Amino acid sequence: KAGTCYDGIAIHLSLVYPIPPPSTPCYPSAGGAYALACITAVESAANVSHVLISETVYTVPGNVPTEATKALAVTAEYAAFAANPTVDGVSYANVDECALYASGTYFSNGCLIDVNGNRLPAYNALEQLITANFL
Repeated sequence: KAGTCYDGIAIHLSLVYPIPPPSTPCYPSAGGAYALACITAVESAANVSHVLISETVYTVPGNVPTEATKALAVTAEYAAFAANPTVDGVSYANVDECALYASGTYFSNGCLIDVNGNRLPAYNALEQLITANFL
């Protein structure tokens, strides 16, 4: 029976930029995306009412113009997760992996620390948001 063997469930979910509207179905549904509806889809499939997002990164495209804009984008993802009462916590995976990706690719633009070890604006913004909503 679905859901009877779970003490808890963790998912990896990285939203796409910009965050799709709440009505966007979860991929691979027609017109779907990696969106907030995926949380409900996983909960329904596993017959659970809470999840831990054990890995996320916000894949900010290379054409996002400034680090301040990237900071707003990254914190928007966390704010969306924090607003969902069934999300028990979120781990951000792509903290300092900028050097692993070519310049201008998605993942390098979601980093929180640059290749020289300097905190980017997203680091401080995300730290404040996490402290306010998850601690």
